[in-house]
Amino acid sequence: MKQLRELIAHERSARPLLAAHLQSSLGTGAAYVALLVIAYERFHSPLAVSTILLCEFLPALMLGAVLGAAADRWSRKTILICADVLRAGAFIGLALVDSFAATVALAALAGVGQAAFGPAVMASIPSLVSEQRLGAATAVYGAIGEFGYTVGPLLGAGAFALIGASGVLLVNGITFGISAALLATLTITRVAQEPGVRKPPLLSSARDGARALRRNRAAWTVVVSSTFFVCFFGAMNVAEVILVNTTLDGGAAAYAITTAAMGLGVTGGALLAARGESPEIGRRLYLGGIAIVGVGMAACALAPVLAVAVGAFFVIGIGNGIALTSENVLLQQLIPDEIKGRVFGLKGAMISGAFLVSYCGGGLLVAAVGTRATFGVIAIGSLVVCLTARTMLATDRRAALTAVPA
Repeated sequence: MKQLRELIAHERSARPLLAAHLQSSLGTGAAYVALLVIAYERFHSPLAVSTILLCEFLPALMLGAVLGAAADRWSRKTILICADVLRAGAFIGLALVDSFAATVALAALAGVGQAAFGPAVMASIPSLVSEQRLGAATAVYGAIGEFGYTVGPLLGAGAFALIGASGVLLVNGITFGISAALLATLTITRVAQEPGVRKPPLLSSARDGARALRRNRAAWTVVVSSTFFVCFFGAMNVAEVILVNTTLDGGAAAYAITTAAMGLGVTGGALLAARGESPEIGRRLYLGGIAIVGVGMAACALAPVLAVAVGAFFVIGIGNGIALTSENVLLQQLIPDEIKGRVFGLKGAMISGAFLVSYCGGGLLVAAVGTRATFGVIAIGSLVVCLTARTMLATDRRAALTAVPA
C-alpha cells in the first residue's frame, strides 16, 4: 500500500489518467450488462447477444496490430482522446437507435475505440510516472479496470430501475466524454524521432514491430505464454456457470457471488503486483500469478461444496490479477518506447484470438469430459504454461532483462 500512497501523492501527471479510468470503468461495467440486456430485449435472440459479444473481441483481433503501429507513429495523447470520443459517440448512439444493424455497427465502433485505446495507454503510462513507480501505476490502472467490471454491474442493476438500460448506456457515453476531457490535460512525452525519415505504411510498420518483438526473447516469451494461458483460462467462463449452478446446486445468486469473488480477487491481485519495480521481480510475479491460477483451478475441480468453490474463484482472481499486471509491466520495462504501441497492439490481437478459441473450445471440452474434468484440464494447462515460460526465461537471463532495439 505504501507504493500506492506514494503514487497518488507524488505522481501528479498520472492523476488525470487514473481519475478518467475510474469513472469510465464504472460506466463500462454497468453498460456491459445493459448492452446485453438491450440486445436480447430488442431482438429476442441468443444470436444477437453473441454478435454483440463478438464486437468486443473482433476489432482488437483484426485491427490491434495496426492500431498499435498508429500509437507508435502519431501522438498517443491524441489517439487516447479520439478513442474515448469514439466510444462516447458509440454508446450515446446505442442508447438512441433501435435497429439490429445500427446496434451491431455502434457496438463494433465501441470495440474499435477500445482496441485503439489499449495499446496507446499501456505505451503511455511509462512516460507519466517515474521508473520506480511504473509497477504501481500499471497495477492501480489494472485494479481500477477490474473494480469497474465488478462494481459497475451492481450500480447498473440499481440504475436500471431508475433510467432503464438505455439510460445506462447514455451515462456510459457521458463518462467517456469526461474521460476525453481529463486526458486532454495530460503531457505524454515521446522518444524523439529522426526528422525526414520516410515512414513505411502502417501494416509494414506493424510487421516490423512484430519482428522486433520476436528478437526480444523475454518479451516474446511473455506474449506467447500469456496467449496460451488465456486459451486455457478463458474456458473457465463456460465451465464456471455449470459448476456453480448445476454441479454444486448453487443457482443464479451463487453464480453472482462467485463472479464477484473472482472480480475482487483480480482487483486485489493487481494491487499485489505493484511490487514489480524491476524485470526480475516482475518475472517472478508473472510466473507466480499463473501458478496461483493453476492451483485455484485444481481446487475448483475438487471442490466438494459451494463455499470451497467461492474461495477457489477468489484465489483464481488473485493469480489472474498478478499475472495480468505483471506481464504489462514487464513489457513496458523490456520494450523500447518506439515499438511499445505495436507490441501491446499485437498482444491485444493475440489475446483476443485466444479468448475466442477458449470460448469455443471450452464448450466442446465441457461436453466431452464434464465440468470438473474441464477445470482439471485448465489447471494442468496453466501449470504447463508456467513451467514452460519459466524454462524459456531462465535459459538466457540476460535476454530476459535486456531490451532489443527495433
